Amino acid sequence: MAGQSLNAFQAAFAVRQNGSLKNSEAKTSSHPKTKRKEDMKTKLPTRAVLIGSLCLLAACAYTPPSAQVSMKTVRSANYGSYPRNYQRQIRQYLNDTLLDPDSAKIRIGTPHKVFQIYNPLANTYPPKTPRELKTNEYYVVCAEVNAKNTFGGYAGWQTKIYRFVDGGIENEAPLGSFGTSFEVCSSQDEVFIDTFNVGNVKVNIVP
Repeated sequence: MAGQSLNAFQAAFAVRQNGSLKNSEAKTSSHPKTKRKEDMKTKLPTRAVLIGSLCLLAACAYTPPSAQVSMKTVRSANYGSYPRNYQRQIRQYLNDTLLDPDSAKIRIGTPHKVFQIYNPLANTYPPKTPRELKTNEYYVVCAEVNAKNTFGGYAGWQTKIYRFVDGGIENEAPLGSFGTSFEVCSSQDEVFIDTFNVGNVKVNIVP
C-alpha cells in the first residue's frame, strides 16, 4: 500500500510538472538556459520525495530488541522477608530526615512485592543494548507525607517510596536511575513488574 501511494503521488506530481513544462516550453523555446533551470526545478522535488520515503520505510522497518520474562520466574523469585514493622521504620526514617517531623502528616500504605527488570546500560547515550537484562526483587511501601518547609507552612502532599530488603528499610527509592516507578503505589497486582528502566528493550511477559 505504501508503494502504491508513493507511485500514485509521484505520478500525479509528474503530471502536474509535465503540464507546466509544456507551457514553459512553448514560451521559452528560444531560451535553452531557461529550459535547463526548469528541468532542475522539476527534479529537485522528486528527489526530496524519494529520500523522504526511503527514510520513512527505514524507520518502519526498525524492530527494537526484546526480552522475555515468565510469570513463573516472577512468582518464584526471592523477595526477602516481609517487613512486619514497616510503619515504625518509615516513621523513624522521617523523624531523622524531616525538618519538623512532629508536625508532619503521614499516610502509610501496605507492602508491595516488586520484580524490577532493568537495562544496566539504559543511562548511556544513546542507550545501548545489553547481552541480558538485570533484575532486583524486594518489597516497597508507599507513603504520602505533608510536612512543613523552612517557612513554617505545609509543602503539600508528596508520595514517597520506601524500599525494604530482608525486612529492613534500605532507602527512599528515587524515580529513575534504576529506582522504582510510582505506578507501584496504585497497582493491585500480587507482584508489581517494574519495567520503567529497560531503556530501548521491549519486555514481553509470558505465563
